[in-house]
Amino acid sequence: MNENIIDENGVLVGSWDDEFATKFFTNPENAKIKKIVINRGHAFQSFSWLSLLTVLEDFQISGVYDIVLDLSLIPSIEGQPLSICVRGSFKNIINWYNTSATSLSLLDIELSEFNSNDWAPAVKWGQKLKFFTAYYYLPLDFTNFEPRQLKSFDLESSAFGLESLADCHLERFGGDQDTWSSLLRAFENNPAKAPKIEEIHMVNGDFVGWGEALRWFEPKRLVSSDGTVSTLEQVLK
Repeated sequence: MNENIIDENGVLVGSWDDEFATKFFTNPENAKIKKIVINRGHAFQSFSWLSLLTVLEDFQISGVYDIVLDLSLIPSIEGQPLSICVRGSFKNIINWYNTSATSLSLLDIELSEFNSNDWAPAVKWGQKLKFFTAYYYLPLDFTNFEPRQLKSFDLESSAFGLESLADCHLERFGGDQDTWSSLLRAFENNPAKAPKIEEIHMVNGDFVGWGEALRWFEPKRLVSSDGTVSTLEQVLK
């Protein structure tokens, strides 16, 4: 019996490698899987087999890999939701912005061959994103970000180009002190263009000291890192 299987939760079980995955997903029936979860314990080197998948909706990968992960290998399927979640250590992650993802999470990323240019897309991106999350201080540049459908934005880092969020209407915005400093700098000369945000989350901090600038965003709820929920009026007292 072949020990390499995909369990009921989409988890790859066994000792998968690129050769086995390519052979497996060349079968059109296998290529129709909607969810893949890759944890530690495999021997992938290229992930080129991702291009064989035809209806993938949920891709999750975590662990330690001595590879460059190219997320553009995941096929774009018009009109279909796609959630991508990456966590772990890689040589680098490229084309993370060049996908049809509607939800993109980059969590606790460590890169051994970091290239800052890979985190400052020179092309317009993000038009299909509804949910974006990035942790662990990736130096992201959002200058060319086009948040046409964005609902939720969570970032723990300073960032460039947050002016791209001008006139957005967000259900949620989460960030730490560095994120907020970046956001306020982006709109300090034009607060009328600041995004309107229903619920603001402060990570590892609180709203003390942000003062009247919070009014730019017209929040309905303010949630501190300790779980305290406040209104704008309460914070500004």
